[in-house]
Amino acid sequence: GSIIRYQDGEVVTWNTSDTAITVFQYVRDELGYSVMDVQTNMGSRTVNDKTVPVFKGFTVDVIEKDQDMDTQKPNMQVPEKTPMPKAKSLSFLTDTRREEQIASLGKLDDRMLLETVRAHFESHPTRPGEKALKTTVNKLLDSVDFEVMDPEHDELNLNPEQREDIIRQYADTRIRETKIKGIGNEFDPADLKTERIDQYEDSVVSVHKAVVEIQKMNDDDLYVLASKSSGGYVTIGKLPDGFVTNNPMNVESCQAELQIVDYSNGKMKNTSIRAVVDTDVMSGDVIDLENDMLAGLDQTNGLEQ
Repeated sequence: GSIIRYQDGEVVTWNTSDTAITVFQYVRDELGYSVMDVQTNMGSRTVNDKTVPVFKGFTVDVIEKDQDMDTQKPNMQVPEKTPMPKAKSLSFLTDTRREEQIASLGKLDDRMLLETVRAHFESHPTRPGEKALKTTVNKLLDSVDFEVMDPEHDELNLNPEQREDIIRQYADTRIRETKIKGIGNEFDPADLKTERIDQYEDSVVSVHKAVVEIQKMNDDDLYVLASKSSGGYVTIGKLPDGFVTNNPMNVESCQAELQIVDYSNGKMKNTSIRAVVDTDVMSGDVIDLENDMLAGLDQTNGLEQ
């Protein structure tokens, strides 16, 4: 029942009160103590060069219950609100787009699926963890002479588990998310044209999306332009160099999306913003026929607009 956010080397907690109340009631009713205070303990640890939050549980300060005060009220403040749903998780844009890719790829026959994956690796560097997928796909395609193949008989004949594994790995490889590198152009996320896609019930946390355009400029940097709710556009930053190295852009511009997680009850005062990109659209392996969001936007003067 807790939402935990980690930022700038520190763990910050929201909405742990539901769980703390459950702990309080258990210690009081089941163990028979008077509870003086319940504190949430958070820490962090390093895993593969990344610092991640660690939930260390609760510390409960108790005293022996006074038998004459069984009806005493707890000293801790118990907020009166509807408990947050325990089984629901937030829908994030990257996961949604990957699931859409999985559904679309599932409609392809075996050969078309494998050719699609091979085309991706012919135009993209192989990232750590992707070599096995690339090798498997190439071996499967090279094992069949398609010129003499009986069109009525699928000689690839991928087993369902192998096919599903290839589809999911490729969807994860194709749909990427990344932070946006600042360029000193301050903007207010509340000014962007966005759409809320999910929110915890009775929670300060919500997820929003915004359509953006990635433009390649003269210096080969890839700038991210977003629509403002009041009209016009704003350049909110550019894609990091490392992301561009692993996901080359071979078109002048393409459409992408922003995922904005807002931790301030819809006020957009405390947000996490990431670009969600179809890397095959960036590379030109897939032609974006619907890239008209910024139609008419002058490519040369785009940053000024």
